[in-house]
Amino acid sequence: MADRNPQGEVAPSRHGEFWFPDGSIVLGVENVLFKVHRSVLARQSELFEGMFESGTPGKDGEGCEALPLVLPDIGSKPFADLLSIIYGPRGGTVPTGKAADLIALIRLAHRLQFTEAFDIIVRAAHDTLSPLERLGLGLDYDIGDWAYAAFAELVLEFGPEPRALHGLITHETHVNILVARQRVSDARSLFIILHSRGGDDARVHAYAAHVVPRTKRELFESAARTLASQPGQPIRYGPNPSQTVLESWAPHRTVEEQIIRDAWRTLQKGPG
Repeated sequence: MADRNPQGEVAPSRHGEFWFPDGSIVLGVENVLFKVHRSVLARQSELFEGMFESGTPGKDGEGCEALPLVLPDIGSKPFADLLSIIYGPRGGTVPTGKAADLIALIRLAHRLQFTEAFDIIVRAAHDTLSPLERLGLGLDYDIGDWAYAAFAELVLEFGPEPRALHGLITHETHVNILVARQRVSDARSLFIILHSRGGDDARVHAYAAHVVPRTKRELFESAARTLASQPGQPIRYGPNPSQTVLESWAPHRTVEEQIIRDAWRTLQKGPG
């Protein structure tokens, strides 16, 4: 049963790992107490460095177990995860977890201005997060390696509409993705029209016209197989065109890259 204070409230509990007997400050996060070292926090966080230099914690006994320095609107789990990076081996060890946990950790490291820890988390989280998540965080925190690459990936996915999921991207960014995607699709359609040939290529042309404009490039061949298997398709007879053949009916990748860059510039974030 949890301990309660004289007022009947659940008393804060010490964190099992981050309660150092020689710690020099006690932080209260949610209902958990962390006894850590001022020097460690100040060395890695500009926020804590400025706070300690100003003497903010310490007056009236603040920063001890009886009167901890409270960090509001922060979860105890992401804070403990952040401390595990700060106190871990050089280079940091990012706790493995769900995308939501890594996003919370990125936001927390940025908010508390732990610059080195932020960079470590970003490197470790890349492969776990979706392009939409990387785009939203990349724009929010100016992570250049993430934002443009994720934007281009979303444009060329031609999958479900990338709505502003959980507030990760703005309406403006969402619109720019859809506009760029439509422009790429239009460029592919125009290329097919301009390079249309009669004779034996008529059937391949029909496949290309159905598949290429709105399909992720790497999936042309599988999309053609799916199309051919649908009942009532007049082009289903005969061999399906290969991935290489279908790619020959699309403009060069550099054409699509330029379309995407032009759309990206309208966000005033991308490479000039």
